[in-house]
Amino acid sequence: MTKEMLCGMVTYIQPIMDEIAKDQNKVIYNGTDFSVLSVFLCRSPHLKKFMFQYMYPLDSLKDWRPIRERETGLRSIKQSFDRHFRASFHAMRLGGMVNPIRSLEISNAWQDLDEHNHELFQEVLRSVYELHLHDAHIFKTVAKHINTPLLRSFKVSSTDILHLETLKVFCKKNCQHLCALHLRCLWFQDQKNGQEYGAGDAPSPFLQDFYKIGKMCLLEEVSVYTLPHSYDDLEMDVLEKLLLRQVKEADLVHLWKKPSFLI
Repeated sequence: MTKEMLCGMVTYIQPIMDEIAKDQNKVIYNGTDFSVLSVFLCRSPHLKKFMFQYMYPLDSLKDWRPIRERETGLRSIKQSFDRHFRASFHAMRLGGMVNPIRSLEISNAWQDLDEHNHELFQEVLRSVYELHLHDAHIFKTVAKHINTPLLRSFKVSSTDILHLETLKVFCKKNCQHLCALHLRCLWFQDQKNGQEYGAGDAPSPFLQDFYKIGKMCLLEEVSVYTLPHSYDDLEMDVLEKLLLRQVKEADLVHLWKKPSFLI
């Protein structure tokens, strides 16, 4: 690409970037997230499920690589996520006083929650029956700091590493009421020795951890999705008979190609 072509691209795209930056700042400083969502929740008394998906404005311009590196006036994910989160979940908390959200799905929350957001997150999640997280790192906050006394179904879909110790802590906290567990992860990690277990190997400690989880919770539904595997017949038999022995409905799938939700 010549210098002249690049300059032409900058001249063409810069006004678009400026408009996006103005819209972003307007939303952040005028409390648009809070006001729009508050009105929506008040007008939706029969809302059954809420999906919280955070999107960064530059994602729509991902093909403009030279432009993305320049100063655009747009706030980074780290700078803007906290404001969007607090505004949205504050509205959900107020709306929940009249119409509690029972099913919640959160995706594209690339960073973990700061401690000052734990109480707000707790207020929303305390009435949730079904929780679906698309990011393993925010799951650490839920497992360690958030109580979910009514939670019956939990699903995590992630390309990140899911720590087995974190999963065990979460299951122990919710063992009295959790009925469904759905895991869609590529890698699991044992925090005690730092060893990662992928789809290509499943040593006995890995299976024992899942057995312990299965004993903690009287699960009625379980699904586990991984990439291609090399479990032998004995290990598969152990996983199915020990982890799933109490399960009424089980779906143990090892996909040979990347599932659509990870693309």
